[in-house]
Amino acid sequence: MERCKCIKYLIVILVVSLTQYSSNSQITISAYQDLRLAVSGDDHGNDFGTLDLVLRSEWQARQTKLGYVFVYPQWEYADLAGGSYNRYAGGAGFTFNTWAEKIDFSPSVNWGMLGRFERTFFTWEFVGDLSFRISDRFRFSTMGSFTQRTDLDYSQYLNEAPFKKGSTWIFNFYFGLKYYLIKRH
Repeated sequence: MERCKCIKYLIVILVVSLTQYSSNSQITISAYQDLRLAVSGDDHGNDFGTLDLVLRSEWQARQTKLGYVFVYPQWEYADLAGGSYNRYAGGAGFTFNTWAEKIDFSPSVNWGMLGRFERTFFTWEFVGDLSFRISDRFRFSTMGSFTQRTDLDYSQYLNEAPFKKGSTWIFNFYFGLKYYLIKRH
């Protein structure tokens, strides 16, 4: 898990650097829960109500005609039947916020490390976020992600999970709230 400590330090450095980046930037914090695990569980031994929490903070650049570029650190924790899952990542994307009033669409990509089975695995994730404005500072947000789960191939050798070899890309759908910590007008 020494690599996870390294990425935590990189995320802190990124946070400090980006807050100094632009006086016109905005910063959000978000919390998401996996919808399927919250309401029904799955066929891998995870009951309904299983915690799968994603915490994320976005640092937004200046607004353009179409939207804005953003970067973010992200942490995911899941209390899965086969063992706890921790993923630390950093990513970047673009928010389209001018095509519909009160609705933002944000595709992004991130790279990170996940810890599971007392090992560390490198992973990619492709994300689409759709946010709906509730108030000036709050958004209801849904997020779909395709995550590279290299830990699942490893779990085949441990007989921990009933996944087929090579099924390393998993789709998850999350719901949550986004809060503007720093909001510039």
